[in-house]
Amino acid sequence: MYYHYTDINGLYSILLNKKLWLTDSRFLNDHTEGTEIFSYLEKAFEKLGVNGSDLKLTMKKFSDLSIGIDSYTTSFSTEADLLSQWRGYCPSSGGYCLGFKSLDRNQFEVLGDGTSLTQWLIDPQPCIYLEDKKIQLANIIANTLLEWLGGNESKDHLKYQFMMQFHNMKMLYKSSHFKEESEARVIVNVHNDQMAIPMFRTKSNLVVPYLNLIFQPRIIKEIIIGPSSKKELAKLGLQIFLKSLGPDFAHINIRHSSIPYRNI
Repeated sequence: MYYHYTDINGLYSILLNKKLWLTDSRFLNDHTEGTEIFSYLEKAFEKLGVNGSDLKLTMKKFSDLSIGIDSYTTSFSTEADLLSQWRGYCPSSGGYCLGFKSLDRNQFEVLGDGTSLTQWLIDPQPCIYLEDKKIQLANIIANTLLEWLGGNESKDHLKYQFMMQFHNMKMLYKSSHFKEESEARVIVNVHNDQMAIPMFRTKSNLVVPYLNLIFQPRIIKEIIIGPSSKKELAKLGLQIFLKSLGPDFAHINIRHSSIPYRNI
């Protein structure tokens, strides 16, 4: 199961439109998203004997090769009814948690502004918190890149392998401080030469690019109502709303959080 915590406005929009937002990774709340991997790669290159001016040149080539692909993502937790998630992603008035029984890529369609980008969607991947795992994956990527750069013949398959490894992994490296969240991510890596145009929304004083992740209602198993002072009204309103959406939503179970937390 995968769980998505949100507020009432997010819940309403997700259910009504049967879609989630995949946000451009450069606009996520954590400004270090997608950058932690670079420090591990630099250490991996040094371990392979690349240092000094060669290291700078290799990192530049690395950076140049990574240009041209934009990553879009949305996050889930594998933990249901987690207090830190209620506090971190929902307002003090209360929140909701959608429980998805499947996030198989075959259950989704990804759309930009009228453009299908489903081919670039990968299955959900767990975020990487453990130091040993981060080092191991950085070593694999570094070896792949050096093998491709050091060849005298065309090795397009290695370039493609490197690009996919890097752009997937860079979105999965997370600080160990967030381990409790047990986060998993759905990622779409959009190649710029595909002329894909994203959708746009506003947040604070920013225009934020995003893609639509369209799903079938059958993959939602339950909705958990977070700690709230109006639990029964929240459940009643949600029951009536789901009924109005039709029989495709009739199977969804609604339950209250079991956490004795009064967030008022």
